[in-house]
Amino acid sequence: MTVLVPNRPAPGIPRPFRFPEFSRTTLDGGLTLITCDIPGRPLISAHLTMEAGAAQEVPERGGVAALAAAALTEGTESKDATAFAEAVERLGAEIDARSGWETIVASARVPASRIGPVLELLAATVRLPRFPENEIERLKQERLNEIRQAYANPMRRAMIAFMGAAYTGESLYGRPQGGTFETVGPLGKSEVAAHYATYATPGSATLVVAGDLAGTGINDLAAQLFADWRAPEAARRSAVAEGTAAPTSVLVIDRPGAVQSNIVLGHVGIARNAPDYNAVELMAHALGGSFNSRMNMRLREEKGYTYGSSAMFDPRRGTGPFLALAPVERSVTTDAVADMLGVIRSVAAEGLRQEELDAARDYQSGIFALRFETPEAIASGIDEILTYRLADDYFDTYGRTLQSLTLDDLDAAARAHLDPDHTSIVVVGDAEAVVPELERAAFGPVTVTKDELPE
Repeated sequence: MTVLVPNRPAPGIPRPFRFPEFSRTTLDGGLTLITCDIPGRPLISAHLTMEAGAAQEVPERGGVAALAAAALTEGTESKDATAFAEAVERLGAEIDARSGWETIVASARVPASRIGPVLELLAATVRLPRFPENEIERLKQERLNEIRQAYANPMRRAMIAFMGAAYTGESLYGRPQGGTFETVGPLGKSEVAAHYATYATPGSATLVVAGDLAGTGINDLAAQLFADWRAPEAARRSAVAEGTAAPTSVLVIDRPGAVQSNIVLGHVGIARNAPDYNAVELMAHALGGSFNSRMNMRLREEKGYTYGSSAMFDPRRGTGPFLALAPVERSVTTDAVADMLGVIRSVAAEGLRQEELDAARDYQSGIFALRFETPEAIASGIDEILTYRLADDYFDTYGRTLQSLTLDDLDAAARAHLDPDHTSIVVVGDAEAVVPELERAAFGPVTVTKDELPE
């Protein structure tokens, strides 16, 4: 019996999307207040973003920003950790904190009817943190265990080594954002408190409040809680993001007996606010950002080397990395590296096909509006604008920008930002089994190092 399969419907024309308008006010102490009124959304999100992330760390204290963020919700000067958690729970709210390369963000989510007392708790969290020594020690031990786990995981181990190989020794991006075993180990309350007091200051901080703000008096409330917050502003560092720009080389981290090789390769890529970022984003999606990407189709579907491979740019305020990765059976390690480089080289030299551009654009256009369904997501979008110094109308014009991009734009982005001849290749696997073929393939000089877990 013949079964007729109907043609799959083509994507429709994307509907216009308007990112909610937001307004800025500067309070007396220097804090910037951004409000985004979203009628009908009674669950309010408040994000207090401070320029106190890992980019401000001195090298020997790597990880102190992450530790400070983790400790922020462990109590205030007037409430210990238990009392603080109980106060948040009684209000039906959530308060947490996180860190990144550029910022520490303390955030709260609460029904509009209780925004006053929750914002008061958030203010105490960032202005009067307790930083209890016992909690910092506990959090530090958790972080050290996370580092051990990262080194034990072969793909994460390859990623750590790749960053160190792709960036110069002076570059902050050459080491993990959360620090290393050597830098986190000596940290304690004094280092955490000093970093936070120096960089978590109102002049470089922004409070973003999104949700149905009618009747909340949010401007007056913020002024009451933050207008008298004053602190001297410290000189801030910019993350050095220089790549090695050396010819292609191979680093093998030896795990004797490993039946799988974990491959990460790439080079320094692009900053988030680069003028051609949107073209790079679409190009990278077609290259390695989806199941149907050229990279995955080659390594998984055509060659059967892996359950999945990918390639991506990791943009930051500084120049973040471009990387491709794949876990493969060790006997095909060299072939997989050759195919990964070959796919990158083909996109850089020959460009993409129209159907690849169309698929990438349809996907990005399709998920775009879904990203901003909640006040929390909208507040995070505003955080992104602030952190990466994008135009205020960035998300308002994003859809139109995607539709305007052409193959020529993506091909130019590929030529400018893919460099297969200056690539750092890291393989975590059995050196005895994989090194001879890697050397014969002549990708570049091969270095072997013993895999040592932190103790």
